[in-house]
Amino acid sequence: MFKFMKVAFALFLVGAMATTAWLAGCGPTPVPTATPLPKATTPAATPTPSIPKGGTIVEGTFADAKILNPFLSTDTASSNVHTKIFRPLVRLDPKTGEAIPDLAEKWDVSPDGLTYTFYLRKDVVWSDGTPFTAKDVKATLESIMDPKTKTVRKNLYENVKGAKDKAAGKVTEVEGFKVVDDKTFKVEMAEVYCPFLVGSMTMGIIPAKVIEASKDINTDDFNMKPTVGTGPFLFKEWVKDDHVTLVANDKYYMGRPNVDSWTMKVVKDATVVMAQLKTGEVDIGTIEPKDLEEMEKTPGVTIHKYFALGYTYLGYNLARDIFKDKRVRQALTYALNRQQFIDKVLYKQGDPIAGPVPPISWQVDKSLSL
Repeated sequence: MFKFMKVAFALFLVGAMATTAWLAGCGPTPVPTATPLPKATTPAATPTPSIPKGGTIVEGTFADAKILNPFLSTDTASSNVHTKIFRPLVRLDPKTGEAIPDLAEKWDVSPDGLTYTFYLRKDVVWSDGTPFTAKDVKATLESIMDPKTKTVRKNLYENVKGAKDKAAGKVTEVEGFKVVDDKTFKVEMAEVYCPFLVGSMTMGIIPAKVIEASKDINTDDFNMKPTVGTGPFLFKEWVKDDHVTLVANDKYYMGRPNVDSWTMKVVKDATVVMAQLKTGEVDIGTIEPKDLEEMEKTPGVTIHKYFALGYTYLGYNLARDIFKDKRVRQALTYALNRQQFIDKVLYKQGDPIAGPVPPISWQVDKSLSL
């Protein structure tokens, strides 16, 4: 289970490394061609490699989590933890960015794009053994739209019928969230919203019984010590500014993870992450562009590069009078040598882009150019 972590200027994950660019970001990165293995004399002579089981994975980071409720979190570190505990109906294919099944085994979309029907997997249970149902999905989404819930996710569902009324406190339930039966959940839209699957239904689902029993979901103990989940790992302990440890979920629908536990270890900064990668104190961690060459020469460290679904940019301080003039901002932007920034600041680990959408995104307009 590897997650992407964003750092200043570039993303490098030992085990998987990502690159973003200054005022730019993405595009395919060359992948070295592996030396082919000798051909076996017969297919039966090629052994199936055994996958090691047991042990723990330690991921180094210099940012601690803040909250473990999926719809209340806004930071990468928190997401790195709660996505392993709570799964969504839909997840993104890491190679294409397209919506693919997770807790929902499939879905239908009406011809007019206004109705989505999700068919939930029948083999999913919460880690305490209770069934995962459409009631959990409805409770989670209703809680997001509750005017008392302090979340930045409300806009993801504002195109659903009645969602704005719920957020305004005019109704108690969102008209467009419908439980058809235990394993079927329907969403009716007030208007077409193109990124609904990839932007809204990738939200982790929490148990209805937790929401129903909570006096205030914003401050509930469950946010810091979740007792159940549907993901591959379950919460064990959280020592603030030191580590978060999760353990394997025996009831995970895709099977128990091959490792017994995963720990996110919090250290001072990226320099410490790099040092502990060298010593083996952490197994996975981000490295900065300036450290890439050194780490590539470090024995026992494997580096995989990939472009991140994001970009680094130069922003203007609009509080300063000189930048309030649009023409000044445009002139400075046009005059900027982007490639020089990429070469010098990111140590050539990035590509320039012509707009705010990374080229690896399904949303990119490929007709744009610099």
